[in-house]
Amino acid sequence: MKKEFILTIATILIVFGIAVLLFSGILNPKPSYTPSIVLEGNSLAPNFILTNHKGEKFNLADVKDKVILIFFGYTNCPDVCPIVMSKYVELTKVLGEDAKKVALLFISTDPERDSPQAIKAFIERFDQNPSPSIIGLTGSFEELSKVWKAYNVPVEVEEHKEGENYLVGHYALIFVADKNHVLRFALTPEMSLEEYIQTVRLLL
Repeated sequence: MKKEFILTIATILIVFGIAVLLFSGILNPKPSYTPSIVLEGNSLAPNFILTNHKGEKFNLADVKDKVILIFFGYTNCPDVCPIVMSKYVELTKVLGEDAKKVALLFISTDPERDSPQAIKAFIERFDQNPSPSIIGLTGSFEELSKVWKAYNVPVEVEEHKEGENYLVGHYALIFVADKNHVLRFALTPEMSLEEYIQTVRLLL
């Protein structure tokens, strides 16, 4: 009788202990990572139609149900754009199979020089895979300016003569949207690769 009583008490204590652990979140923890830049408002990423680096029409709806990263830059960029492209490629390597659930977009801010062929060559500098994970996008000035405006991206082209090299001032943030294409977070070129990984995995 005494043995049965002890077993009953022990069972009660175990059940109580499990309940406490579940309540405290130890056995079922919530993600502890919080991205540095949170975009308020739950706005949908504005849709657009542009031309991809293969010369094909691309609609943002083409990557529905995928987490999307959107960066605005140009192929002759000397600094931040190459950094972001490198982060994009490293991100896909770490994500492995999950990379198929993510769309990495590069939208031109320099329609004068960024033809589909130029963007394709630029992407291939960083991603030598037969099917690059980065989607490069361009279009006419009119087409691109509508997208810049929709995303509130300022673009400043340095004055130049035809044939001269020039710089383009542009937004350096990377927009991050969830699978429903709701804009949730932003990344910067300076952030560590780990922040890119953690932010994307939070939305997968």
